[in-house]
Amino acid sequence: MNEHKWKVAGLSRPDAEWFRDLARWSTAASIPVDFIKCVSVAEIQARLDAGEIFSAVVVGVETAELTRDFVSEMIASGAPVFLVASTKNGAEVDWSQLGISAVLPPDFRRTDLIDALNIHATPLTQQPGPRLRTWTGPTTQGQLVAVTGSGGTGVSVLSAALTQQLAAQRVTALLADLALNASQSVIHDTRDVLRGMQDLAEACRGGWLDQDELGSYLFCPQGRGYHLLCGLRRRRDWAGISDRSMRVMLEGLCRSYQLLVAEVEPDVSTADAAAGTAIESTHIARAVIERSDAVVVVGVPSMLGVHAMVRILSELTRMSVPASRIIPVLNRMQRRFGDRREVAAALSNLLADTAGADIRDIVFVDESPYLEAALRDGVALPARLGARTAKAVVEALPNQHMPNQNLPSRHWPNKYSEVST
Repeated sequence: MNEHKWKVAGLSRPDAEWFRDLARWSTAASIPVDFIKCVSVAEIQARLDAGEIFSAVVVGVETAELTRDFVSEMIASGAPVFLVASTKNGAEVDWSQLGISAVLPPDFRRTDLIDALNIHATPLTQQPGPRLRTWTGPTTQGQLVAVTGSGGTGVSVLSAALTQQLAAQRVTALLADLALNASQSVIHDTRDVLRGMQDLAEACRGGWLDQDELGSYLFCPQGRGYHLLCGLRRRRDWAGISDRSMRVMLEGLCRSYQLLVAEVEPDVSTADAAAGTAIESTHIARAVIERSDAVVVVGVPSMLGVHAMVRILSELTRMSVPASRIIPVLNRMQRRFGDRREVAAALSNLLADTAGADIRDIVFVDESPYLEAALRDGVALPARLGARTAKAVVEALPNQHMPNQNLPSRHWPNKYSEVST
């Protein structure tokens, strides 16, 4: 006699025949299964959050919430997903690409379910508690620097200059273009449509990649000393990137590099107070800033530029970002000392009523006459462009030092890395 007992969650239409049959078998104790009917993915997740353990999850193919993210999350909790589906037009569908462990026909018998449970699931008697996903990637924990600012302030160029300057300190560095209006591909002259952030986030739905696979998503700029992860091809593509896969991607990149510099949008609001609705397009910026070790806020020395910078700094402090980790940078400054003193005083007065009063000193970046020529020729950016910001970032990072400076640099092959300019 089978002494094993399983706890199975089911998700389907209430009128599905297999759904009723499975509930009847469980109630009559004709199968050693404790069956839990669920009406939505949210209910299953709530039960898992409350500490319940499932041996498996059985889902109907018609369920709209059947996504790769859901399957990955169930597998991470220790519950393989069984799909109830029939063949379509006589052709088999490869559901394993979605992470499905077994496919059952709509008229499956009790023995079919028990066989699948014996092969793929763990009985309750052998489950001491929730099983956590094991990290199989690199174990080095790198540091994350977020760079943001309103449009037209030079955020993209300063992000590249900052990454180049930090990479010169013998650390493995990656510049990730995570802005909604991505422009790093233009700045780095990638010359072609490459796989980038959207593709990497999609690949992370099932977990992190190995190092060889990661290299195929990156671009190697000549003479810069760092790698580039290109951004979205179209602004609207953010809707295809889930919050979970975004966070898995960030964690994996931070473990693969000693330093990750990420350009993000300045809007980190979680809701529209007037409309009472969530602003979902900001989840990328929020995920980066919540994980970051330092945040660089870029502005310009004008009336509107200072106003926009104060708004961003105030939003960051409301997000509980420590003031010691926020670095204000004013770009395109003139060399007159009086102007710098006047702008610094204006920022101080405007931030007096917020936690921003304790934000670090402003970093002033002068205009560079050689910048346009460097961008056009595809060569290294002027060192002075990112020198002061890099110094402030190193001082703001935890422990006051760059991590793991003795580790060797990584060099992945890239068909564009040898293109001469």
